[in-house]
Formats: sequence, structure tokens, C-alpha cells
Amino acid sequence: MGGVPERSIEQGTFLDRVLMFTDVEGSSRRWDADPDVMRSLMRHHDELVSAVVARHGGTLGARTGDGAIALFHSAVDAARSALDLQTGIAGGPAATGVAADPLRIRIGLHRGIVEHRDGEHYGPPMHRAERVMAVGHGGQILAGAVVTDELRSALAADPTSVELCVVSRGIQRLKGFHEPERLSELCRRDAPVEARVLRDVVAIGNLPPIDESSLIGRDADLARILPTIDAGRITTLVGTGGVGKTRLALQVASIAQDQFHDGVWFVDLASVLSADRVITAVADAIGVAEEATQPLTSSVRQAVHTREMLLVLDNCEHVFDAVASLLRVVCSDRMPTSVLATSQRALGVAGERVEQIGPLAWDARTAGDESGADDSPAAGMFLMAARRSDPTFEAGPDDAEVLGRICRRLDGLPLALELAASRVRVMSLGELAHRLETSFDVLRSREGAERHRTMSAAIQWSMDLLSPDDRSLLVDLSVFNGDITWEGSAAVSGLDPLDVADSLDELVRRSLLVRRGAGLRMLVPLRLFCSAELAARGREPMVRERHAAWVRGSIPVPFDDPDPHVVAARLDRMTHATDDIEAAHRWFVTHHVEDAIDMSTQLFHAYMARARYSIALQRFADCDLETTPVSLRAEALGSMAGFAWMLGRYDDGDRAAQRALDLAKEHGLPLPLMAAVLRCAYSEPTAAAVLADAIEQQIRDEDIDRQWLDKATHFPSLGMVLAVAGDPERGARLADEGVAEARRVGALLTLNALGNRIMIQPGSDEVAALMGEVVELARTMGRKTTLALAYASIAHQARRAGDLAGFLTGVVQTAELVLDDEPQTVVQMLHWVPTSIVDRFPREAALMTAALGSLDETDHFIGAEKHRARRAKLRTQLATVLGDAEVERAWAEGSQMGLAHVVDRLRWTADAYSTT
Repeated sequence: MGGVPERSIEQGTFLDRVLMFTDVEGSSRRWDADPDVMRSLMRHHDELVSAVVARHGGTLGARTGDGAIALFHSAVDAARSALDLQTGIAGGPAATGVAADPLRIRIGLHRGIVEHRDGEHYGPPMHRAERVMAVGHGGQILAGAVVTDELRSALAADPTSVELCVVSRGIQRLKGFHEPERLSELCRRDAPVEARVLRDVVAIGNLPPIDESSLIGRDADLARILPTIDAGRITTLVGTGGVGKTRLALQVASIAQDQFHDGVWFVDLASVLSADRVITAVADAIGVAEEATQPLTSSVRQAVHTREMLLVLDNCEHVFDAVASLLRVVCSDRMPTSVLATSQRALGVAGERVEQIGPLAWDARTAGDESGADDSPAAGMFLMAARRSDPTFEAGPDDAEVLGRICRRLDGLPLALELAASRVRVMSLGELAHRLETSFDVLRSREGAERHRTMSAAIQWSMDLLSPDDRSLLVDLSVFNGDITWEGSAAVSGLDPLDVADSLDELVRRSLLVRRGAGLRMLVPLRLFCSAELAARGREPMVRERHAAWVRGSIPVPFDDPDPHVVAARLDRMTHATDDIEAAHRWFVTHHVEDAIDMSTQLFHAYMARARYSIALQRFADCDLETTPVSLRAEALGSMAGFAWMLGRYDDGDRAAQRALDLAKEHGLPLPLMAAVLRCAYSEPTAAAVLADAIEQQIRDEDIDRQWLDKATHFPSLGMVLAVAGDPERGARLADEGVAEARRVGALLTLNALGNRIMIQPGSDEVAALMGEVVELARTMGRKTTLALAYASIAHQARRAGDLAGFLTGVVQTAELVLDDEPQTVVQMLHWVPTSIVDRFPREAALMTAALGSLDETDHFIGAEKHRARRAKLRTQLATVLGDAEVERAWAEGSQMGLAHVVDRLRWTADAYSTT
């Protein structure tokens, strides 16, 4: 393989090129052992090098013994060529029986300016590229800093430009060169990386090799931390066990190592079991020996004040006091050395900058929405680890939801994600997610540090550092599923509140509790570990009893404040406490069912405000009502009827309401008001009026303290029911009285009352005067169902004003807000649409009319009888326009349409109306 000059290069031209040097490992031994076989192998080698270099646009230079030189314009082309060479050599003639072992070549890449003269290339970069190659082993591709940086830029711009990962090999002094070189190893993404010591180098540091592409979701952390790695600074990465502090520290050190002329020195303190070994471990790492004339501490201090280095102290938590004492003695703000430490708590030394490291985001809203949960950093970490465990693993498009469940369950904790991902060799994602719902025993591996081989071992490492009192409190706090407050902690533990405050402070400092908003939170893996210990200690029943009582007693009353912002904050607080409310309710269902019913009744208005109808209905259904007092049972059935109504489950609601009334009649109890109001809606007009009279009279006869609350709660909804039953005047009168009382109580009841009022005589001047208040209140309190009613009322006003485009837009806005939560509201609005569009879009009117008829008949929507007569009249009108045959076809097609399909057709119609 002779020298091949570059095309059209003039004599004496200087070229900026990426240089690739190759060499066969152990070639002399192989020539001596079997020249014929080696000749055959080298023939294949030479042909392969020529073909690969040409394929990637390179120029072949001179032959160097059993190696070659090639020149490339870009680092990407050089890297592709090097990867292909290694693959081709590894699968060469040995596979066909020419030799027992294939050749192994080492490759070095370096960019520099060389002189092209007499068909050859000259200059210092040639020698440096050769030395880069010479320090490697067979099978390795090593690259200098300039080539590595160019590759990183190319990968950042186009991750598919070259399939490789970059593994840092630290700063090294190459033989014959004074200036050190930052070396990296290039390998295919799915290839294992061997942690071999490089040959013939003088190490400037001992930074372990890392795969630079394996750090996911830490860009913000890197951007925040890197500027702090300055001379004389101490930076501590603080976080719970398994959060990825070590990996992040290695990445920071790798990126920052060019700043430190005397290198980066890594000290792993995990294996240091006694405090007096800390100073020895540091001294051994940086090469400081104890002298007779001064103690070892003085020698270390002299080193950090005379060397420009980065000292990485990893896993400081178990020798915390010794590390802190050492740094106080040997460090000062005038030293050229920087310290980067990792610990579960801050070291508390002068000048320390603490960087809190949290888990990876698993919710794509902090990295999209749940539909894109597989794009979150946590999912990215899981997928990368899964492919490393099983290179054939691929997540399909249907796996996004289950992958999101896994990441949420593991709280985005990197160690837990990696341990779980190692199971993809033997378990499907679905099987893994199911197992994680009940146990974390699958989170184990035979690889890595002992404390990281199981999630339990990593947690135990942290727990063993706690005092008995702090550990006991942490175990008790595992009953909390959401935010943990100081008051709640004192309540469940039964300890003195001031002692609890001290322990909470320590647990936060040790990163075992993380701050979220106004409360604290325990990561799910730690909570499950502590929960098992709570059961083992025999304290679980007592602590869970206290937790349930605390949750029930701390639920804020959402409706008794006139300020909508205060109400919104209370509703948000209750939303955040959903998991703890659920846990408390489960405890009461099993042990105190009356408390469970009382708690659900207490939450009635909050469930309504946040459209949690299914959850609320299920909580009542979980209770054994037959074991409760009759009065409580009747009230519970009334609440169940209300939530069934909101879900459009009218038959279920009717049965629950009737059963409540029957119980009250049988036992001589007052009317259960919620059930009675809803029963009016299912009754014929005459019967509805009679029942309405009874409801009104019962409320007016009540004690004044209860009367105003029941008027505020029930008069507006009773008024809407009466309006639907054909008496809008009486309905409006009762609703107005209810609105007036609601204004005395608070913003939430006011909003509920106004929401019912605007559905009575929609589009009237009286309702129009209320619209601004309704919209503002609904938006402030996040009450989308009432906001939908406001849009519906606005739509009716547009319809009456002849603004059909505005009417259709309002109906679409209503449907988009509550299609899933309150389908009956959408259906009631849609019934007005066909007659409005029949002149311009008769076939759409026919489709929608047929669809609404089918929905009314199958779901028994209220008012179906009245709408049936209206549909028959409209069908006759449509037949004169479309003809009987076309109406039949439209009717058959429309009858098969679901509600979501009808809304989609409505959007199209509204758009068409606006543009014609």
C-alpha cells in the first residue's frame, strides 16, 4: 500500500486535516510465528484500509510498517472510517479459517496542520497523531481533544451523523510531548467499553473512564455547576442515594479537566470504612507521601496550595465529619485547587457551594405531557439502560403509557431506573410495571458497587447513617403519599413537635426528604422501603390510624370564603393531597366506615369543583352502607345520585335517589335534599312540582343556621330542574334566592349557584348580566364545568341575536371543556344545533339529529321525550330538502356516531360556517 498523494495539491501546501494512524498490535510476534498466515492477513488489512478510507472520502498517506496513515477533511468521516476498520478487521480472514485469531489494530485520531511535500505529509501533528495511536491497545480508537470536540459538535447538530459514544480517558502526557493531551476513546454505541490502562503515558489525574453520551436529563445541572468549578472553590453535589451524584460529578470533572494543569484526581470514599482513613485515601490518590518532618495533613495542604488540580471526593456521607474537618484544615480560598464533593448532606465548610441534585423528570410536562412520557429524561435513562442490557431491545409505539408508569413508580431515580431496565432481558415492560406496583424486589443486579446492586442496599446505606430517633420518624412518615408537613409529621409520630422539627431538618439535610412547594416529599422507592420496616416494627396500625385522622381533620372547607383565590388555593391543596386522602379513606372503609362516608361527604363540593365525579362515586361505593345509620345512608345515596348525574349515568342516579327517598319515608326522616332534587328531574312535571314544593318547604322550615346553607346549595339546582321540567319562572325565582344566599357563604357556592342560574332562561338579559362574574370566578377557581356553562350561555345569546357562527363556536368551546366530565351538558347544547344549521348544511343537520336521537335513547338523557318530538318535526323538514332516500342514509349513518364523533363534525361545521 504505497503513498497516494491528495488530488491537485501543490508542492509545499499546508493542509488542515484529521490524521488517522493505524497499527497492528503484536505484528512482530505474528510475523515470526507464521509469515505465510501473516502475509495473508496483512493483504486483507491493506485492501480493507484502502476501501474504507476511500468510502469515507479520505486520502491514503504513507504506509508505516504494519499500519497506515490517512487524512480526512472532517472528524465525522475519520470516525466513521475508524469504526468501519475495527469492524472489518474483527470479522476478517480468521472467520474463514486463515488464522486462529483476527488482527487487532489500534487507531489514533488527531487534527492539525501538516505540510504536503513530495507526495508525503510532514509536521508535528503527524508525530502527535502517532503518539495518540501508540498509547492505545488493539481494538481501541483514541482521539485527541480537537477531534473529540468536533465530534461532539457534529453529534449535537445531528445525533445520527455517526453512531458512536465518546468515553473520556482523562488528560495524559504523551511520550515526547510536554503539553498534555485530553484523550477520549471512540466506540460503537452498543459495544462494551473495556477499562484498560493506556500504554506509555504519564497520567495527569486518575479520572475513571466515562461514556459521555450516557448522562441524560442533566443539561441544566451541568450549566449551573460548571461555572462554579473555579480555583479555590468547594462545590458539593447533594442528593439522596441513587440519584446519580457520582455520574454527574464525573461528567463535570471530565468537561472541566482542561482547566486544571495538574489534572483531575478522583477519590472514592465509599470503601473507606473509618474516619482516620480519609486523609490517607486523599493522599494516596494525589501521590502525597507522609514525611518525617511534617504530618500527612500538612503535606496534603501543601499539595492543594501548590498544584492546579481538581479534587473529586465521592461518597462523603458516611465519613462526613472527617471530610469536613480535613477540608477546613487543608483548604482556603487562595488555593489553586478546586474541590468537587458528592454527599447526601452539605459538608458545612466555609465557602462551600451546595448544589441539590434531584431525580430525573418523569412527567413530560417537565419534559411535554403524559402522552409523550416516553420522551421524558427518566424514560430516556430507562431506554438507554435497557439497550445497554439487551442491544436488541426496542420500545414500540404502544409502550409509551407503560413506560410512563414505570418512570412514575420509580420517581425518576436513576439507580432504580437502571436496575429496572436490566430486567428487560427476561421481562416485558408490562410485566415489569405490574411487578413494580406491588414490590421493588426486581430492582437488583449482580454488577456495580455492592451498595448499588439492589435498591434496598442503596437505601440501607443511607438509613444506617441516621440516629435511632431520626430513623424512627422517617419510617413513620412512609404513611404519607404526598406532601409531608411539620404538623402532619408530629401528628402521625406522636412525638414532641419541636423534636420533630429537628429531625425533619436533619432528614432534609441528608436528602432523604426533598422539598416540594410548602411541604416535603419522600421518593417512592424510599417510601416503600420504610413502609416495609414500619410493618416489621409492628407500628403500622397505630401510625395509619393517626394518619387517617390527621388527613380528615386537615381537609380545608373549600366553600366558606368569599375570596375566589383563597378557594382556588384550598382546592389545589386538596388536589395535591389526593393520594393521602385516598389512603385515609381506605383505612376508614376498613376500620370506621361511618368516618369514610363522612369524609367523602365533607369532600363533596371539592369533588364537584374539580370534576372528580368518578372518584367520588367510587369512594361512596366502597363503603358498606348497609352497616351505617339510616340517615347517613340516605345522605350518602343522595351524594351518589348527584355524582352519577354528572357522569350522565342517569339510570344509576335515579335508582340511588329513589332508594334514598324510600329510606327516608320508611323511617320517618326528613327528605335527603340532594336525592330529592335529582328525583324531581326524573319525574313527570306534576310530580316534579309536588316534590319541589316539599323540598322548598322543608328548607324554609329549617333552623336559620342550616337554612341559609341549604338554600345556597339546593335552591339553584332545584331551580334548574324545574326549568327543565317546564317551569322556568319558578326555577329562576328559586335560583335567584339561592344565589343571594350563596354570596353570603363563599365564592365556591356562589359559582355553583350562578352556574345553575345561567342555564335557566339562557340568553336572557338577566343571565347576560351575570356572565362576566361567572367567567371570572370559573377561571380563577379552575372550575371548567361552570366555565363551559358560561360558554353555553354566551352561545345561546349569540343564537338569539342571529350570530350563528358565534353560536356554533360557543357550542364547540363548551364541548371541548367538558366532553369527558359532563357529557350531558354537551348533549343538551347539541340539541340546539340541527335547527340552526339546517338551511345551510341540511345533511349535517340530519346526521347530528340522528346521532342525538341514538344517544338519548341509549343513555337516557334528561329531556329525551321533548327532544324526540322536535327531531320528528325536523326530519320531515329535511325530507323536503334532501329527499326521503338521502335522509334515510344520513339517519343510518348518524345513528352509529358516538358523542366524540358528533363533536368532531361540529368543529368542521363551525369552521365551514365561519368561512362561507
